[in-house]
Amino acid sequence: MLEDDNWWEPDFLSSMLAAVEGHAGVAVAWANMRVWQEEPDGSFRDTGGLVHPFTAGEPPRLVPWGQPAQIHGAKHSNSAMLIRSRPHESFTTPDVPIAVVEMFRERLFAHPLLFVPRPLAHFSRTRQTARSRSPGEWATLETMLVATFLKHARFDRVRLGEVWAEARAVHPPRTTALLLASLVEPSCRPLRAWARPHDWLRLGRGVVRRPLLLWRVLGSRRRHPDWWEFLDRATAARFAEQRGQP
Repeated sequence: MLEDDNWWEPDFLSSMLAAVEGHAGVAVAWANMRVWQEEPDGSFRDTGGLVHPFTAGEPPRLVPWGQPAQIHGAKHSNSAMLIRSRPHESFTTPDVPIAVVEMFRERLFAHPLLFVPRPLAHFSRTRQTARSRSPGEWATLETMLVATFLKHARFDRVRLGEVWAEARAVHPPRTTALLLASLVEPSCRPLRAWARPHDWLRLGRGVVRRPLLLWRVLGSRRRHPDWWEFLDRATAARFAEQRGQP
């Protein structure tokens, strides 16, 4: 899938096909992307940045399931992706906002994925977007992503501590999503043992600014059972696949 505000290098398809053919068991591959910025006059400026750091000559690498980024989101990029599909496979997601289609769909993909570090596509930051700006909607979706991932991950105390450290290391911190997950999914309650007072304070400030946010998130499984059931089923399948279970 190539959106109208992104584009490929002329050898994108040939390079991606060559990479995939070198890994017979891989179903999904994606490439690195250069980042462009839309200017007020409608032109696009090369920011000089990449979605991922790149060293010339760096070979494609396999990415197993369970990456830290997959707790809250996805690793692959729709606009730089190639899928080797089979007749019996379906990658259909529920009717979710466009901002999370990548995140939902990635949980359907058999892993490992294949990442091609060479920038073969271009991603543009446009001045307008069709994505929802509703913080309540994003909080609901992120909470479901986090809760279903950690429910099936079965992390020990050491790994849960690392999850908290990773959530605190980004800007803005993602600690609120961990606390909300612990409120939505009973098996995620052990997450609270790692929360610090300022993590709860951050959540509290968010609730004060947006009083309906907590209510929306706590009721999300009831209002969107199809979203939850999809993520729960697909995430369980990925971890079973990782553990070598049928």
